[in-house]
Amino acid sequence: MTRDQWPSWYEDFGAPRISQISAEQRPAAIRAAREPKCDSVESLAMDRSTPTDIGFDVDCKNGQRIRIYETDLRSVS
Repeated sequence: MTRDQWPSWYEDFGAPRISQISAEQRPAAIRAAREPKCDSVESLAMDRSTPTDIGFDVDCKNGQRIRIYETDLRSVS
């Protein structure tokens, strides 16, 4: 996520928080891929409606969408 690509996110959260969010994208996709209802990950989008707990919407090839929150990534699975 670069400042040029995501200017409003950088404005709202600042570079340190963006770095943290960026680092959590791959773990969110991996977590969703482990779900039995997800055949394979096709894309990931982020939702900032809860700024303190960003949601990652992971779309699977079979049409399933799995939402993973930052707090999910911190919990033991």
